[in-house]
Amino acid sequence: MTKVKGALRVGDFTRAFKETLQNYTDEVEEGLKEVTETLAKTAAKDLQKVSASTFNTAQDKPYHKGWVASNESVRHHSRWVIHNRTKPGLAHLLEKGHAKVNGGRTSGVVHIKPIEEKLIKDYEENLAAIIERGF
Repeated sequence: MTKVKGALRVGDFTRAFKETLQNYTDEVEEGLKEVTETLAKTAAKDLQKVSASTFNTAQDKPYHKGWVASNESVRHHSRWVIHNRTKPGLAHLLEKGHAKVNGGRTSGVVHIKPIEEKLIKDYEENLAAIIERGF
């Protein structure tokens, strides 16, 4: 068998391919972590603004100030959760409506859903850009 100058052996090609693929994967993961954190914190701030303008009575101030984005790590996987720290159960009642004490129901005030939809759209756009950009 004759050796060709500059030829690449199969083992070398496999190693180079694995290394390139691992670098790509690492960069995509890092980009996703950064985007996820940024979008979660932005969504929490948007919820604070919307809640403050929608529910601006003195008793509701703790509600709008309670929106936070928290990082929860589980077995080497992290996820960002947006929740209301001060009044966690109130968000669902305000969004969906609830029964009144003396009968009847209150209508819900949709203030979380639009921000959720915007967050999903922004995440999908950023995800596509990160995967396409790669290196």
